[in-house]
Amino acid sequence: MMSGLKDRRHVSDLAREIERLVAQGELWPGFDPLAIPLVFYDGDDTYLFRCSEVPEGFREMRVVDLPREGYAANEVRGRCYEIGHALAVLLDAFAPIWKTAFEADDAQALDLYLAGVLEKSGRQCGEFTESEIAHFEAVARVDVQDLLAQRSEQRRAFDSQVGMRLSVIAPDTEPLWVSGTDPSNLVIVEGGVLHTRFVHIHHERGQVEMLTDRMDDVVALTVAVGPHPLMDGVLWLTIAGLDTLDVVSDDGAVNISGSGLTAQFTNATVDENDGQITVYLDKQN
Repeated sequence: MMSGLKDRRHVSDLAREIERLVAQGELWPGFDPLAIPLVFYDGDDTYLFRCSEVPEGFREMRVVDLPREGYAANEVRGRCYEIGHALAVLLDAFAPIWKTAFEADDAQALDLYLAGVLEKSGRQCGEFTESEIAHFEAVARVDVQDLLAQRSEQRRAFDSQVGMRLSVIAPDTEPLWVSGTDPSNLVIVEGGVLHTRFVHIHHERGQVEMLTDRMDDVVALTVAVGPHPLMDGVLWLTIAGLDTLDVVSDDGAVNISGSGLTAQFTNATVDENDGQITVYLDKQN
């Protein structure tokens, strides 16, 4: 049953350990050892085991199905979710009480805890070869160039977005602050951050909120004051792709609404020019 793994070169220590457990009857029979890819890479493929029904009295082992082609450079969230799942699967196999340990101290890291467990048990993780490392570095360089090109294209698409626009500009000494955003719909682009669906910006003189289901049309861009794209404050906000906006300005008080957007500011000035509405929060006003 295990010949598929035995015939592979550079099989990870994990695969050998699972093979040993199966041989001793500590896991259940009926695996398909060539069915589902595992986290570990052995120069070709490495596989975890799968069983559709876990026999009574046997320990269940969950399965991790990572994409053969890997993840795109900007797929950080998906990569972290799946690798975290994979680490949890390994801890289930090698340290079944790990959840209790993490409940007592949730500042621990899954990968470091797993490394400690393996070291204490005398096991050793496999290492990447020099050729594998060189391959990873080459792929990373290509990924970075592709990501930079993608960010430039997304910024150009935003700049050419049709429809009305609202811009809110603050002095760099009194910046805007992002108080709400949707991390799943946030993209770093050249010169700023794009927000779709939702963003909430506040200032001591007011606030603006965009909440819309028109994610392909209505997009917000924030431009940072400092090196951090959001946490150092925002110099200006522009929301593009709007259909209509109702603007009421009276003695420095500004109220704007329409197209899933609301904004209220005091001590501000408004400029309207051919579909472009700009609110200035200059501290001299």
